[in-house]
Amino acid sequence: MKAHDLLLFWLSERRLVPAARMAASCRWLAEQEGLRLSRRGGERAWSHRCLRLLAGPLQRFGHAELIPTPPRWAVVAPVCLWRASPDGGQGELYGARSPPLGRWLAEKFGANFHAAAVARGPERWLVRAGREELERGLADFEPAPIAVAEERGLDLLRALPSLKAALPHAEKYSPSREAAGWQQCIFPPRGRSAHAWRDLGAAPLDTRDGLYRERLPGRQRWFHLAAGRMAELVASEHRLLAWWREYARSGACRLRYRSTVAELLVPAGGLPLPVLLDRALRLPSGEAPRPLDSGAWMRYLLIEPARADEARRVLDAPLDRE
Repeated sequence: MKAHDLLLFWLSERRLVPAARMAASCRWLAEQEGLRLSRRGGERAWSHRCLRLLAGPLQRFGHAELIPTPPRWAVVAPVCLWRASPDGGQGELYGARSPPLGRWLAEKFGANFHAAAVARGPERWLVRAGREELERGLADFEPAPIAVAEERGLDLLRALPSLKAALPHAEKYSPSREAAGWQQCIFPPRGRSAHAWRDLGAAPLDTRDGLYRERLPGRQRWFHLAAGRMAELVASEHRLLAWWREYARSGACRLRYRSTVAELLVPAGGLPLPVLLDRALRLPSGEAPRPLDSGAWMRYLLIEPARADEARRVLDAPLDRE
């Protein structure tokens, strides 16, 4: 059994765990599974990589949520998302699960139930059935029926603000007293990497908009400047929002929509999309984005035109139709 499945079973049994305990569990699993993750940057950076690799997919697929205050991980109540298809449709289980639930599904639906392996994430639990048949079958599960719902990733996308509006810039930037240096994130027009950090000779006071970080003893302080105001970026998700905002503003980020095969291509800039945007683009197919052109693009499947347009609005990036 893979580490992602073990972690989801463990979280399902506990329902809600402190963020520090989730991080410790991810570190333990990484060591037990022999995962070779870089320890560059020290134990704190390594712990973050373990969390991103193991807990990150649970959140991005929609099995779990990270509650920010106080920081806790919560498993989602089990739900079956039903997707229509020419052969009658298919349901996929999201949220809390357990080995007994897997055995019950196998007995209830027979050959129509199967667990599909995922490269970086927990197994996909799939049931081939029409919606009514699925609802009747899952109503028998005890101690409580499992709800069946339609995939609503487009509604999620429409509810998201643009990246410009997502970060509040509440105060004027004031350099930290212990800062040893400053860097600005830049986006070169050419090269393998979408971004680089440029050293600054002084604190970025009254300077142009952008993504910055201070070098402090044992850590870095990230912040984003816009119109002379600052948004401090403590949470990793806020850093993703600011990074993609600047990537799009640089003009280097362009989306591509392949209408004939219903695929949205997002440039693989080195950082994943913000969680809710990424989840809304995974939901139609139930799959993580696939790399394309030696990893230059992230390919999202079964994307309808309206969803591609909403992704363009959120990112505020050009969309090329092919």
